[in-house]
Amino acid sequence: MPNPSSSSSSLQTPPHFTKRSLAFSLVAPLFLNGVLPNLPIFAEELELERYTDFKEGFTLLRPSSWIKVDKAGATALFEEASNKGNNAGVVVNPVRLRQTNYYS
Repeated sequence: MPNPSSSSSSLQTPPHFTKRSLAFSLVAPLFLNGVLPNLPIFAEELELERYTDFKEGFTLLRPSSWIKVDKAGATALFEEASNKGNNAGVVVNPVRLRQTNYYS
């Protein structure tokens, strides 16, 4: 007869699921099995285009469908034509150093 105070009791507590872990367990297989990446919105490959600002001395890759727009204070600003909330910008602020080893 098993001892009820024994640590090897056959009774186990049921698993505890939060709303977040349950939602993740339902959505994660869609991504892992490739269901969502095959939808038309994910089918378009993103083509990147090189942009170089020789004056300020930087280069970046941007989506080729994004357009360059002017904005006060921005050295370069690119945005998606269909969704202006998707954007990437660069601001260059020159810094004058008294000594070249200041940051080394």
